[in-house]
Amino acid sequence: MILSRSVYGVRGSRLPAAISWLLCVGWETFLCVLAVLATSAVFSKLGWSSGDGVKVVAMVVVAAL
Repeated sequence: MILSRSVYGVRGSRLPAAISWLLCVGWETFLCVLAVLATSAVFSKLGWSSGDGVKVVAMVVVAAL
């Protein structure tokens, strides 16, 4: 985003930076949800419980990582 200062000015790069931040947060959220659902699917295929408790624990572990 530093390179966009020459194009947009010092304060003009705030909008592209905000969009970039939103995209980053969106992808992180998507990847966390995907990891939780994958954990639930693996537990289901192994014959173990794959209910809400497993998803909560998986979400805590993914968030901690």
